[in-house]
Amino acid sequence: MDAMNELPDDLARALDTLDARAERAAAQVDSGRVAHEVVRQLRAPALTVPRPLWQLRTVRVAAAVVLFAAVGVSVRLTVPGRGGAERSALPVGAQTELLDASQSEAVLRAVEEARAEDGAAAGASVVLVDDLNEQELQALLQGMEPSKGTI
Repeated sequence: MDAMNELPDDLARALDTLDARAERAAAQVDSGRVAHEVVRQLRAPALTVPRPLWQLRTVRVAAAVVLFAAVGVSVRLTVPGRGGAERSALPVGAQTELLDASQSEAVLRAVEEARAEDGAAAGASVVLVDDLNEQELQALLQGMEPSKGTI
């Protein structure tokens, strides 16, 4: 061997001693018995740690809440005539003090028209600003401007 791969004498003796111990230990091991014990442990049922009763109840309650929510959403989506509920529940009452009488009447007329259109077009439940034409946008902006006496 070359000088780079040679071990010092004390390390070589220690390595030989460890190698001899490993051979003696390997000779004492019964591989059949070890394999049988490993297979027995693998086939044995795993020890399950029981959960506290409150955790089981919490999981059941959470599952029931999710189930009820899923049923509610599916009923809301599948029952005909439910599409306009969002549009008919406009928060108009809270902002009426900012409008004068003619503006309030215009808003109420628009709500009534939307309800009437809801019966004709049940599929259109959401109206975006992009869907409005120029006249409707101007009416919306005028309705949103505060009157001169309220500031």
